[in-house]
Amino acid sequence: MLLLQHDKSNLLLLTDHPEPRLVLLSYSTPSSGSPFLKSLKTLSLHHHHARPSEFLHSISVDPSGRVAVINCYTGKIKVVELEGGLYTNDFDIM
Repeated sequence: MLLLQHDKSNLLLLTDHPEPRLVLLSYSTPSSGSPFLKSLKTLSLHHHHARPSEFLHSISVDPSGRVAVINCYTGKIKVVELEGGLYTNDFDIM
């Protein structure tokens, strides 16, 4: 999911099992110099006793860009709160 700001874009990257992670990246295109990619936050989604989702590992971001919902385990959803395209908080729903 791409979250646009002036001269930079924030991206959420979801990696797969066996060690699922959510990575918040910032891609900047400064007026002078080369574009660059920077990792802002890495969040481990690994859960020892949960069963991986069978069909789909997904991430959805609401249209306002304030909340992301991640599903990579059966019966468990990770909710990530964002403000201005940046991580503020996360919690699980089981």
